[in-house]
Amino acid sequence: MDGTGGDGAVSCGSPGRSGTTTCLASPNAQCPAGQYCDSEMLTCSVGCTSDENCPADEECVRGSGEAVGTCTACPRCGDGACSAGETAESCPADCDVSNSNVGLDDCLETCDGFDFFCDDVDGDTCASACVGATAEKRGAFVECANTLNCSSYACVSMLE
Repeated sequence: MDGTGGDGAVSCGSPGRSGTTTCLASPNAQCPAGQYCDSEMLTCSVGCTSDENCPADEECVRGSGEAVGTCTACPRCGDGACSAGETAESCPADCDVSNSNVGLDDCLETCDGFDFFCDDVDGDTCASACVGATAEKRGAFVECANTLNCSSYACVSMLE
């Protein structure tokens, strides 16, 4: 499975799927998520042969020509990583360089500092502005904040 529905959109995982599967030896024998039933040994073995062996938010990733793979977390748009199956069109938050998450952590830390030390900035509003800003605007904001102690409103306006 490549993590897409064929159109480039991420379609990974299956809500409500437990990942447990019945092992052929006995209808009562269950392999836990992340394991599959080895049909030759009739025992549970680590790995997966399909998505059915994985928890709801994971998919079975197998190497080329391999029968057994590993359950791997599904790509999540907005998690800060441009993962396989995500594109700039399907997930601009993670994959569009002009809206990358570069500097997001620094920006949010700076907002936390303003929220604690300064009266003129609401930390939640500042954090929302960080999330929506480009990497370039975040960098300018952090640089401004490092220069201007508590003249924070001027810096926060740079995120708009």
